[in-house]
Amino acid sequence: MKPILLLIITTLTPVVITLQSAENFNIEEISENQKPMPFSITRVEQQTGEIRLWIESSKIAEVSKLLRGGVLQAQSSKGESSITVPLSLWKAVDCKNRGTFHLGYSEPLPNYKIERIRYYFRVPVTLGQGRELAIGIDPDFLWLIEKK
Repeated sequence: MKPILLLIITTLTPVVITLQSAENFNIEEISENQKPMPFSITRVEQQTGEIRLWIESSKIAEVSKLLRGGVLQAQSSKGESSITVPLSLWKAVDCKNRGTFHLGYSEPLPNYKIERIRYYFRVPVTLGQGRELAIGIDPDFLWLIEKK
């Protein structure tokens, strides 16, 4: 009996993969159907017990809606095991002569002259030693973050 070669094609949609580096981390941004990414990760900061993913988006309200609706989710993995981890959206509000205020996305802005607002995700995970982070909007977008 001859062996049979079976080829299954699951999708013919184009996939766009963007590789970038931020400090000591590698970031892969993967998009199907060549749709524009709702946000881009520009900086990664490892804090004690958590990671901060600084993002840029022209539609931050939509990002918040995806997160609140449970569409945007995060998983931490090491080897074959993975767990869902909480993902929260924050803002860093730089105020003239007052410093920077770190607030949850929905919290009101301080009553000072605002110079700049930056956004970031807080994720209670420590990366490294084989532990990676994946953030996804199924099935169109995926962000993979790993320590170099």
